[in-house]
Amino acid sequence: MKKQATSLVPLLAALTFAILPSALLPSPASADWYWQNPLPVGDGLGHVAFVSATEGWTTSSGGRLLHTTDGGATWSSLNPEPGQSLRFLDGPGPGLSFIGASNGWVIGVRGTMEEPGGAAIFSTTNGGASWTQTNVPASNYGIGIQFVDADNGWALTGAGTFPTSITGAVVRSTDGGGTWAGRSRTASTRPPATSPPLTRSSIRPTAAPTGPRSSPPRPAANSKSSSSPTP
Repeated sequence: MKKQATSLVPLLAALTFAILPSALLPSPASADWYWQNPLPVGDGLGHVAFVSATEGWTTSSGGRLLHTTDGGATWSSLNPEPGQSLRFLDGPGPGLSFIGASNGWVIGVRGTMEEPGGAAIFSTTNGGASWTQTNVPASNYGIGIQFVDADNGWALTGAGTFPTSITGAVVRSTDGGGTWAGRSRTASTRPPATSPPLTRSSIRPTAAPTGPRSSPPRPAANSKSSSSPTP
């Protein structure tokens, strides 16, 4: 009888947990984890552009746009194209450009740096409330962008394989980023071709002739005798 009562203990414990309200049970571990520091993201950051003393923008390498309206005390994170994988170059390069508080542009890469889907440029005319995407044909990477007014701007794109061999090109827009044209080739990260290295044999001086050395021509002998004439 004692043995039978002992075997019922696991069954009773299982029934107790089955009828307990779900609110009393431990929550999943994933619900207790959240990103804490640094905020708002932990990616590499790109160029910072402030449009006033309190409002500014920057990019993250994970494809996010970061926005502050309190001078950088806090930042909000947004994806200019929800549902799409993006990458922005980190570092001080000109990855975004703003003309005033309303007009802005940001350039990046669709997909990943290892498997790029092409260069993409995002533009806003309402201070970042919404963004319009423009894809740049015949390019893998979006590297830099700069506008001088609301209509005229230039962008640097790249084609090739990152990071060993990328050929850059400059494209221009005259309609605020709606269309881009005028590709011109720029410097390449491909190592330049070099001449064969110098060797000892290639810089050896020319050897002297091995035959008998000829003497310089002697002057012709005087036909007159050097003795005095006979009286």
